[in-house]
Amino acid sequence: MQLFPVCGILHVVNHAWLIVHMQNRRNLSSVVTRAYDPGSNVWIEFRWPSTTTYTSSLRSSHSTTLYMVTASKFSFSTDPLHETWHEAVAPQIWRIDPTVAIVGSYVIVAGGAYDFEEDPLPVELYDMASPCWAECQALHVVLRNSAAASWLSVDVLDQKMYILDKQSGNLCWFDPNTKIWSHTCGTLTLRPDPSIYFSFFAFAGEPLLLVGLMGDPENAKSLGIWEVNYDGFDCEEI
Repeated sequence: MQLFPVCGILHVVNHAWLIVHMQNRRNLSSVVTRAYDPGSNVWIEFRWPSTTTYTSSLRSSHSTTLYMVTASKFSFSTDPLHETWHEAVAPQIWRIDPTVAIVGSYVIVAGGAYDFEEDPLPVELYDMASPCWAECQALHVVLRNSAAASWLSVDVLDQKMYILDKQSGNLCWFDPNTKIWSHTCGTLTLRPDPSIYFSFFAFAGEPLLLVGLMGDPENAKSLGIWEVNYDGFDCEEI
């Protein structure tokens, strides 16, 4: 039986629980959710009534959002344990590994276009209040070779979606109200140590934390953590 995990984080009182959704790729409807409570050092298993039809692989590029996409349907869930699912028509552009995050009432789907699409950088926005899809300003051109979720770290704060290129350190952020991207691409990268070869980031409340591996993929020498001032993007090592 092939089981593939999708992970997320659930904040419970003073602890952050690790949530793991296990899906059988030979039987997509077979999904088990387990949560690890570090406070009691135990795993808890959740099984939901079969009210959701799992028609494709579970995916996640942000810890609070779980989604499935087919050629005709886009399904997403935002509640902490993903008991409830919402359905919409699929985005206009077919994608295999997009970066997906929810900001307020907006679902943002960025990059990850299939090989036969001419542009790997398209961005679409789904407004749950309308509901409808709208095309937005594309990702910055420097992300052309890393526009898939596998190469990008994403988080949400202050009604904006932030994405970081894990290899180059290029940083962009998107305002769904204006449908416009802002970026430091080409002018500033989150590379407080030049030996960082892979990094990701997350907001821990207000502070933006950057985690970086230093050395090279064949010989990781150390791991560093920095707090980032996201007004000027100055980094202070923790």
